[in-house]
Amino acid sequence: MATEVKESFSVSDADKAWGVISDVTTLIPCVPGAKVTSAASATKADAEIAVDMGSMSMTFSGPVEIVEQDEGSKKVVVKANAKEPAARATPRAP
Repeated sequence: MATEVKESFSVSDADKAWGVISDVTTLIPCVPGAKVTSAASATKADAEIAVDMGSMSMTFSGPVEIVEQDEGSKKVVVKANAKEPAARATPRAP
């Protein structure tokens, strides 16, 4: 199942923001719970994200890649393909 998220926003310093969003190694840690596990380049990396939902905790991991970028319009398209291995699921209930 694929999910597409489209988001746009305004910033006060577009050049500084471009430096962050055009490099996945600086963009990934901006997502709460996410971290870079290995980086192949500024456009390709493996990442991990921990998600807590009440008493349940899951960790998803997989590749993240910038598949399109346009510095003129300050637009990037990021593709992430994260999975949660079934053996690592830790659902808990009191």
